[in-house]
Amino acid sequence: MHRVEMSESAAKTANLSASRKQVIQLPNYEQYPISQFLSHPSGIQAILNTRALQSFQFLGANTYRCTLPKIQFLNFEATPVMDLRMTLTDTDCKVEMLSCKFKGSKIVERQNNHFSAFMTNHMRWDTNDSGNTVEVDVKLGVTLEIFTQPFALLPLSAVEVPGNA
Repeated sequence: MHRVEMSESAAKTANLSASRKQVIQLPNYEQYPISQFLSHPSGIQAILNTRALQSFQFLGANTYRCTLPKIQFLNFEATPVMDLRMTLTDTDCKVEMLSCKFKGSKIVERQNNHFSAFMTNHMRWDTNDSGNTVEVDVKLGVTLEIFTQPFALLPLSAVEVPGNA
């Protein structure tokens, strides 16, 4: 039986992405505008959904470290850690992912060299004839090197099509 080995330098690169845009009607709170709520610590925690996080830390300059709960896959455990920047104005709020790394065993942490990710969550609010609205525009992208068997033998579409579904 002939075993095919693929070096990391010959890895294929898969690009996965997801996006969603949505307009949401808001109740009318004239005395307490949404920008004022989002500038308050409880508003920041709501936007970053800190209840779903394992931990949440302010790093300074509108930047936060968010540690997600541990993920288990086969015999591996990985803890995703993201650094996010939140930029707030009177008319919008933008959350950008500055970095995303996995913490865990040496094998898990080596995977940080084989993927990159980006995310933006841009929210714009407005008052018009139909009332108060928030437009939410979220984009997520992941680039992954595929170099391990048997995945390296598959065409990229076998990874990208289900990953982009």
